[in-house]
Amino acid sequence: MEDLEARTLLSDLSFAATAEGIVADRDLDGTFETVDTAGEATVAALGYQAACFGQKTYNGVAILAREPLADVVRGIPGYDDPQSRVLAATVAGVRVIDVYVPNGQAVGSDKYAYKLDWLARLTGRDLRQVGDGNPGAARMRDHQLHHGGRTHDAAIYDRAKLRAGDVVKGPAIIIEMDSTTLVHPGCSALVDDFGAILIRPE
Repeated sequence: MEDLEARTLLSDLSFAATAEGIVADRDLDGTFETVDTAGEATVAALGYQAACFGQKTYNGVAILAREPLADVVRGIPGYDDPQSRVLAATVAGVRVIDVYVPNGQAVGSDKYAYKLDWLARLTGRDLRQVGDGNPGAARMRDHQLHHGGRTHDAAIYDRAKLRAGDVVKGPAIIIEMDSTTLVHPGCSALVDDFGAILIRPE
């Protein structure tokens, strides 16, 4: 969008918006750390509306826009989260959502469990649903595909029905509404805890 009409600003990037572009400004480092009007007042002089949501030293999100901000929501509705990670506002009829996803650190740690719970609340989807490694429930039909100068017996899987931990052995095709994933012969696709498909040689 021209002239930075609407720009999302993460607190840990410490950026300020100007008519010429986005420039680093260390003076704003603490601006978006506290939940008050300091951030709004600072950027108002630059011609921007601002909404801030943060906590000192740690997390924070902010939205800057030339147009007025409406329907500002801080945090995930219905979730009493002590961390400031989600901010939403409507700008010129467009809903803008700024999300600062938890790191999670090591798999199995308390912070990892918090991340999965947080993502489930954000998306409304339980990302901790774990499969048994067998993707049979997602298998739609048998198929043949041509790869490497040969025709291979394969199967087509429904992406939406795969669960974390499921493994699809190639050759296979995984389909969803807007994309198709090919698992080559000699490879397998693992669905990770976040629903991503990781393809590796066997």
